[in-house]
Amino acid sequence: VRGSADPPPRSEAAARDLRYAFLERQATQAGAALIATAHHLDDQAETVLFRAARGAGLRGLAGILPRRGAIVRPLLPFTRAEILAYAHAVGLRWREDPSNAAHVYARNRLRAEVLPPLERAVPGAARALARLAARARAAEQGWDAVLDTLLEGVLLSADPGAPQVARERLLAYPSEVEGRILRHLLRRHGFAPGRAGTTAAVEFIRSGVSGTGVTLEGGVRLEREFDRLLVRLPLSPGTAVDRAARLEGPEAGEVEAIVGGCSRRVCWGAVPPAAADAADRLLEVFDASAIRFPLELRGWRSGDRIRLPGGTKKLKKLFTERRVGRSGRPCVPILVEAGGRILWVVGFARAPVARPVPGQPALYVTVTDVGR
Repeated sequence: VRGSADPPPRSEAAARDLRYAFLERQATQAGAALIATAHHLDDQAETVLFRAARGAGLRGLAGILPRRGAIVRPLLPFTRAEILAYAHAVGLRWREDPSNAAHVYARNRLRAEVLPPLERAVPGAARALARLAARARAAEQGWDAVLDTLLEGVLLSADPGAPQVARERLLAYPSEVEGRILRHLLRRHGFAPGRAGTTAAVEFIRSGVSGTGVTLEGGVRLEREFDRLLVRLPLSPGTAVDRAARLEGPEAGEVEAIVGGCSRRVCWGAVPPAAADAADRLLEVFDASAIRFPLELRGWRSGDRIRLPGGTKKLKKLFTERRVGRSGRPCVPILVEAGGRILWVVGFARAPVARPVPGQPALYVTVTDVGR
């Protein structure tokens, strides 16, 4: 079966992508489970040398993989000379790729002008480069086996939109390990930072001050908030838009709000819910006759203030005192009565107003986090 590209590819990489796409189509039509290519040991040596010259890391030095999905390379252990000798011995015919003779490509120059003299100067160099690839693959497999454990040891929150990492725990590792942990976290979410992005991230982890951040490839933003690092991932299509909840009156009810992209279930009524636990600070009680309805549960807004026993305080200052970073502030629900007075910063502060009074109707309000 033959195929051709129209228009012709403009680079080696584009040609490679087209070849594999063609092979995958043919495999699908034939009902084949695997695609075998003829990559051999000299191809592996050339690849490793080329990547080493460009400063590749351990993953790059792993070279051509013996298997990648449905693609298998059964001839990788054999040199080109060994394969040609076998073909001559059994009478096999083959077709030469004419582009291999074009020295305009860096790989072809390595193949024709660098590897042969290297092999003469250091006999066995090609096999040694192939062994280097095998050791690099084994090392990468070792890293893959422990990265889940290393990540869990520093992860504070696995929130799919903004995972958080303990900075001090991460700093206990060498920078190479820091970079690998961060890349592993981002790969979980479909991002693969390159060398420049990883270097920028590690530098920020070590020197960035609280309240600052750095943007990586793909729109990923790394921010420091006190002793934690927040990995802010780009919003995906369909991400929930914030939606305030209204409590129209003291009659029992339940509604869901979205605050900072997080869903919050709000329940209220004249009696405490059976599952409520005042110790978790998600339950508050008010004198229903001393507040103005409708109430609203919404997110924080710039300039918001709450009256406390010592006077009014901006929520921005309250959050700073409680070490709530900038990224976490939009997620804190605020209970506001008609007219705009803040009654409750859920989980952090309650205004000293509308305290429950014996003989007066009580209003119990619970707020439960139900995730993103």
